[in-house]
Amino acid sequence: MLEEGVITVAVIDGQGGGIGRKIIECIKKENLDVKLLALGTNSIATDNMLKGGADAGATGENAIVFNVSRAEVIMGVVAILASNSLMGELSPRMAQAIGESTALKILIPNDRCKIKIACNQELSLQQSIEDAVNILKDYIDKLSTKSSSSKFHLQDRILYAECYSGVSGDMTVAALIDLGADQKVLKEGLRSLNIDGYKIKIDKVIKNGIEACDFHVILNEEYAKGKYSFIKRNIYDIYNIIDKSSISENAKNISKRIFEIKANAEARAHGIPVENVYFHESGAVDSIIDIVGTAICLDNLKITNVVVSQIYDGQGLIKCRKGFIPVPVPAVINIAKEYNLNIKTTDVEGEMVTPTGAAIMAAIKTHDKLPESYKIVKTGIGAGKKDYNKTSGILRMYILET
Repeated sequence: MLEEGVITVAVIDGQGGGIGRKIIECIKKENLDVKLLALGTNSIATDNMLKGGADAGATGENAIVFNVSRAEVIMGVVAILASNSLMGELSPRMAQAIGESTALKILIPNDRCKIKIACNQELSLQQSIEDAVNILKDYIDKLSTKSSSSKFHLQDRILYAECYSGVSGDMTVAALIDLGADQKVLKEGLRSLNIDGYKIKIDKVIKNGIEACDFHVILNEEYAKGKYSFIKRNIYDIYNIIDKSSISENAKNISKRIFEIKANAEARAHGIPVENVYFHESGAVDSIIDIVGTAICLDNLKITNVVVSQIYDGQGLIKCRKGFIPVPVPAVINIAKEYNLNIKTTDVEGEMVTPTGAAIMAAIKTHDKLPESYKIVKTGIGAGKKDYNKTSGILRMYILET
């Protein structure tokens, strides 16, 4: 029922399907290049939506859950909930599959659905439907813009991240500094975050006989020992810190996008809402500096095109606050699945890819493959903190020109 490369709009309704039909008719009037899928909680609702012009229909809990859960295999699926009251008809399994928001807004994307829209009954019915369709049109416009810019053009500058020893936040910042990102701009931007409890050391080190840049966030002794572990920040607290800083708007947007990806992945891994994902003080400082530092450096280097190699990770188990978790860790798996990162598990024992590193690569990647021919302009090498027997422990990045 779902087709590869087709934008499918799943309109979900119950009872008589009247609101769902009106949504479909409104979408049809806009002549949007989408496939309309009518998903009814009963056959009457499905049939009514089909009469409104839907391309295909399905009825019942299994059909709805199956189709929405497969959303990640196509270019984009939009589920439009036809009414707030519909949620009362859904089983917990269905509700989880299509989301539980009853507000007219775009929810944070997940691996089931690119965007989800619920009609808000506090507005007039017609206004609510029109607002939902406008959100859909904006989404399709963004997809079209992205598609039209998917090819490289003459004299494009490309950042290529070669992640054969994994990737982490500090390795990324170090590699970008080695590529020529202005350290003064970086430090001034980080100071404007007004975060205490750390200092930065940037140095050259030797990793397996290769000179690399090392970016080290050194926590003050009290922070390192966990004295302030009771302080915790969620994603919205961190957004506030970023918004109040003096870094560029582009760097702010990149920073928040990385944090959004990381927080969503952690939320799914732990089965909690994203607002309940808390970064405890020591980890929060580390993450903020690495993520915002990456964004500042990318902005400073004027990087817009990014290709990410296959990302090597280790295997086995690592200890966390609540026990042991497998490698690749769940948050990394979630990010790789949703953003098409190509992860390769090696025979190295331990974690080579951190959630922060995976979130950075997911946020900045714009292309899946290198151009057929290119010129290497510059190389930057970032050092990892861990030493493994079977890998170099570096992140190598290139600036390329076509």
